[in-house]
Amino acid sequence: MKTLVSKSAENFIQLLLNELSLIDRELVSYEFEHLFVLLFLQENNLLDPITKVDSRNLDKEINEDDILDSFFETNKLVYTQKVHYAVSNLMYSYFVKKVDYRDFKKITNVFKEVWKNRGSDNYSQLFEALLDQYLKRESKYTGEFIQPKNLTAFMCGLVETSWNANIYNPFSGLCSFGLEYNTEGIYYGQEKDKTTSEIAVLRFSAHNLSENYIVKNESSISRWNKSKTDYDLIISHPPFSGFVSNIDLKKSETYIEWTISKGLESLKDNGKMVLLINNTFLFAETIIAKNLKKRLIDNSLLEMVISLPSGVLSNTSVNTNIIVIDKAKEKGSPIQFYNGEYLTKFTTANSNKVEFRDDIHFSIKSKHLSSSDYRKVEKSEIIKNGYNLSLSRYFLEDIDGVTIEELFEIEKGLKLSKNSFAKIVQISNLNNSSEKLDVSQLDTKETSYPIFRVEGEGLLVATVGEKLKPTILNTRDYSVYLDRNVKFLKPINTNFNLEYVAHELNKDYVTKQLNALSTGSILGLRNLRLGDLLRLKIKLPDIKTQNRAIQDVKLEHLKQQQDALVALKKEYGINKEDEHSFIRHSLATPMKIAYDALEDITKIINEIQGSDYKNILERRANNNTTLPLKTYLEILSRELDAAREIVNVSSLEVGLANMSKEDVSLFKFIQSFTKELKSLKSNDFIVDFEFDKTVFENDVKQNLLISCDKELIKNAFNNIVENAIKHGFKNLPLEQRFFEVSLELPVDRNTVIINFSNSGFPMPEGYSIEQFIRKGSRGTKVEGKGYGGYLINEIVKAHNGNLKLIEDSNISERYVTTFQIELPVVI
Repeated sequence: MKTLVSKSAENFIQLLLNELSLIDRELVSYEFEHLFVLLFLQENNLLDPITKVDSRNLDKEINEDDILDSFFETNKLVYTQKVHYAVSNLMYSYFVKKVDYRDFKKITNVFKEVWKNRGSDNYSQLFEALLDQYLKRESKYTGEFIQPKNLTAFMCGLVETSWNANIYNPFSGLCSFGLEYNTEGIYYGQEKDKTTSEIAVLRFSAHNLSENYIVKNESSISRWNKSKTDYDLIISHPPFSGFVSNIDLKKSETYIEWTISKGLESLKDNGKMVLLINNTFLFAETIIAKNLKKRLIDNSLLEMVISLPSGVLSNTSVNTNIIVIDKAKEKGSPIQFYNGEYLTKFTTANSNKVEFRDDIHFSIKSKHLSSSDYRKVEKSEIIKNGYNLSLSRYFLEDIDGVTIEELFEIEKGLKLSKNSFAKIVQISNLNNSSEKLDVSQLDTKETSYPIFRVEGEGLLVATVGEKLKPTILNTRDYSVYLDRNVKFLKPINTNFNLEYVAHELNKDYVTKQLNALSTGSILGLRNLRLGDLLRLKIKLPDIKTQNRAIQDVKLEHLKQQQDALVALKKEYGINKEDEHSFIRHSLATPMKIAYDALEDITKIINEIQGSDYKNILERRANNNTTLPLKTYLEILSRELDAAREIVNVSSLEVGLANMSKEDVSLFKFIQSFTKELKSLKSNDFIVDFEFDKTVFENDVKQNLLISCDKELIKNAFNNIVENAIKHGFKNLPLEQRFFEVSLELPVDRNTVIINFSNSGFPMPEGYSIEQFIRKGSRGTKVEGKGYGGYLINEIVKAHNGNLKLIEDSNISERYVTTFQIELPVVI
């Protein structure tokens, strides 16, 4: 590698830069390019003569030009006219920009003094050491990624050239590729940046390369192969981003696509092309990219694809690849794919720097590589993959299983046009635990693009993101609409357990397939083509094993939940035998009644199977049964509610024993409670929050505190709401259902009053607050076991408060019932 730098040269240049930074920091930090011409002048003993030119004549630009002209005339056999122009241009730029405020003589003196420590390093070594420092600074200040020298040498080593090979290097930059080849043919490099091309000219001069090494300051797009030469080798690192307008195709193509297409036209019949590219071209689905890849594969032009690890390029983690195109490749021969992860190593000095193994070129040429490093892929396999050249899909481990395509079909569904309202299943509605879709969580939205309606049983999966998130869909009486990134897999047979398949699709071996088969990204996330989705393989044993596996999964999940419940009971102090005994005893009767009712419902349903379903709610189990199905359903609902109330009371008693109070901003707490109440989808009534703004000013809102256990207080509030729903709003038209929470602040401000008012039916006549709060008490027309009022009052008492029931409420004409809670405030 001609560009390797000795340690002594590196130290020498570092010393020079350190000394120069003391004189002019801008020269070393931001105007580094001028150092190359100063190094050239010092190497050729021109710096001192130019310094001695009378400063009064500098503006005339004649004296230093005379010195340079004389030098190049004398040395015209050594330095070409190109070098003369490069030195003159950099000199001119240097003096025009800097001479007015820089003591040029001090700069010269630094060079003279440091030069005494030069040692045995030749000029080319010093130039490369200076260039290394330049690239580091360019990367730091411009953010550009720099191609390291070891990557350049690796790319050049992939192709052997003859002694007279013609080499074309578009987008040549500093012409590093040119230094790696010895040819008596033509090396032609193109670089549109003027300063970079001039440094490249000086670089070739430092390495004593002859006139056949040409560097032009021109665009590789507008001046592509202007000489119409047929080249033996085209080697390049085209820009990864940006587009070129193709007039013939009337479309834009990437720089990489442009380079490949134009390069094929500019190669000899036995020519080769070596390109450094990013991942995009390999998996791109655009018409231009796909047609170009089809041309490379169908005509046996692509010889190899080498995937490089991230970190190969300095200052970026972008993934890169090398492709080698050979116009003389044997027809029908396979394409070679190399996994760069195994071809490289991280240096011990810098774990972020990647180097290639010493034996890498021998290993590639001799094919002495393992199956994890190297694969030969037939043309038919690439065609089967839709001309996708992403290396990962050809390194997939074979799985003994079945493809998704053997089990499912992708159902597109019925299209619904955009700007319609529908309940849409989005990726966020899917889950990672292989559970059923929770339809209640779907929001009704207006669509900005077409969506598709599906129904039936199957799996919903995401085609974007890190996981498939398989979610079971089982719709019989309704349908759902799918976002464009959610697909419905409908079983084509019933010989497998759907839950098992969903569980398998969440496993790591499937995730590896996803990563390998992904075609790119959407907003930085994996994007999976439908064809690749159907290619995924899962392990599918016999149906008995599947069922047993799912049963084990459920039992393990149940055990985890039980363990969590035990831990939670221990944390809450619910571990006394009498508490468990109370709950078991209290639940026994209502649960027995509920199960008896359920048994009769089952009899009724079995009795009417295959018969007319008219008036099904009035059907009876047999002639001796006096109660219809409707009544049994009501009994079941009532008794299960009673069981829930018992559990609530038991939980309350434990909670009161372990109550933990804290100072809480009442206004914010009530505001949050009402906001949450409004957001609940199950609530079918209007919620308002009212307060006197002249009383509850900003300072009052902020400083009004109560000492409470937030969970218990919220529990009391929720029971008041539930009481209104069950007893006040039942059978009341929706438009007449209103619920209001309001605040009052007595004059002494030692307490605060919270009113909960509803517009429903009033309590039974003569029903008092004492009856409401008595444990197990209820009115003759009131459903439930009578625990709700008891629970509310116990919580209020525990907070040193008072509970009142106000009928014919004076809150407003709309509200007939108000529960009033008065709590002490924190003084």
